[in-house]
Amino acid sequence: DRNAQPAQGTSYANAGSMTASRAGPWASPRAIAKTLKGYFDQDSPFKLKLQPDPQQWRWLTGFLQSAYSEHASAKRSAMITLARDSILERRLLDQELQLDYGGVYPGLLSVYEKAEDFDAAASDVEYLRRLGITVQLLNSVECAKLIPSASWSNWSVVGATLTTDDETGDCHRFCHALDTALAAMGIERRYGEEVLQLD
Repeated sequence: DRNAQPAQGTSYANAGSMTASRAGPWASPRAIAKTLKGYFDQDSPFKLKLQPDPQQWRWLTGFLQSAYSEHASAKRSAMITLARDSILERRLLDQELQLDYGGVYPGLLSVYEKAEDFDAAASDVEYLRRLGITVQLLNSVECAKLIPSASWSNWSVVGATLTTDDETGDCHRFCHALDTALAAMGIERRYGEEVLQLD
């Protein structure tokens, strides 16, 4: 690692979400529709400044081709499967190496305030279940029972999905715990070195 210790890059303050149900290629018709719909919103998560730049337009063309490719569904299935298997593999690592990094928080509750968004999520449930993801649909009353401490009266919740296999953890602490475990096993880790190429 080019840094002096582990997890100083992406893993330093990342969300640490291990959410197989949310895995999939960013280039998708749904992502494009959402991006275009909210592009002019003040808090839009995506902004693109169009320029007379051939590289930018080549990238945009490739992005659109990928989004509407006949392989889009297969790509999403592969990514969900990989994410699900990665969660299972990490659990095995936790047990085998007895990693202690503050615990893992199970489950992901995705709440919807718009009926069209909830309907889209509901239509995806069977697809996720076929890929081995445990997911259920909840109404607003069931949400309130699940998390009674939340201020549900402040939201106009139409429904939610609950994926119990998804997890969240502290990836920074995980990397340090893994580094400590590897050191105890006598495995060499090299820090302060940048990898320039692989032979």
